[in-house]
Amino acid sequence: MIGILARTQNKTVANPNDRELLFSSFTNAELHKREVYKILFSLEKKGYVSLHRTDVAEILDVTLMATNLPDGFFSSAQFDKEHRAANELRTLVPRISTLTLDSLLERMYQERGIRVWAS
Repeated sequence: MIGILARTQNKTVANPNDRELLFSSFTNAELHKREVYKILFSLEKKGYVSLHRTDVAEILDVTLMATNLPDGFFSSAQFDKEHRAANELRTLVPRISTLTLDSLLERMYQERGIRVWAS
């Protein structure tokens, strides 16, 4: 995904395989929403994140409670790949942490010619 986003910065995706992968990433995310909510609520119970409801029922404002995480939580080798991907995503989608869901979908999918839907 990161490679596709990097290759298609500021342009429509022409490669049919890339278009399919982008669309699949969106539909798979939609299909796994329920599991993600379960994980987030579990993390909230442990005090690792704070969740706040927004005006849209399916959208939560999530805040990482870094001071409540065990020492060295993110420094494990398990997170190396995710750290690199997150850093690259931040460079590809500037101000990602301040985007609304609609503007995130627009920047990652719609600007690349991928039609998506969101509630």
